[in-house]
Amino acid sequence: MYNFFSVPTYEAPLLLSELFSYSTLNDSELSGVKRKFEADILTELAESEERQNQKHGELLLKLEELRMDKRVKLSVSRVTQRQFRELLEHGLSRQTVTFTVSPTTKSIQPFTWDPNKKKDAHAEEYLWWLNDNTNLPDDVEFYHASSKKDLTTSMARGKFTLKGTTDMAIIKKAYIEDANYAAGLLVGIEERKQIED
Repeated sequence: MYNFFSVPTYEAPLLLSELFSYSTLNDSELSGVKRKFEADILTELAESEERQNQKHGELLLKLEELRMDKRVKLSVSRVTQRQFRELLEHGLSRQTVTFTVSPTTKSIQPFTWDPNKKKDAHAEEYLWWLNDNTNLPDDVEFYHASSKKDLTTSMARGKFTLKGTTDMAIIKKAYIEDANYAAGLLVGIEERKQIED
């Protein structure tokens, strides 16, 4: 392991025999040898610093690669309850949805379910009924969502796994046109033929 705080060691550029032979040099020659020695030391220091910077950069790159390998990848259709709660607390930008809906006083007839039809077989009829009897803002609409896999939810509890989609949703129209249903989802609605107390 590389220690960032280690002090580099230097090899003197002079041999021991050369050092003894310099004792016969005059002051001018000794000054030149001293300058060369100092220049060699400065060069070695600069090269050592460059090597340290390079090793430091390599370590940072390896750390970043390790961090990227450890990232959790989530799919909207396979988010567990715990992961979803963590996303809400730490990772998602949320905003409150407020609808400006003008009150209506018209009398409406309740939607009638055909007991011989399955739930999805009523989709076109109840969507028409909702659009006709509900005043939604212009930029949103009801959407039949049960066949959209990107709105699938899963929940595991003990021995049981519950899977399913929301039956209907209120989604921003621009997101429906782009087929980006999950991003434009404002309200998910589960339909029931009969409500029991």
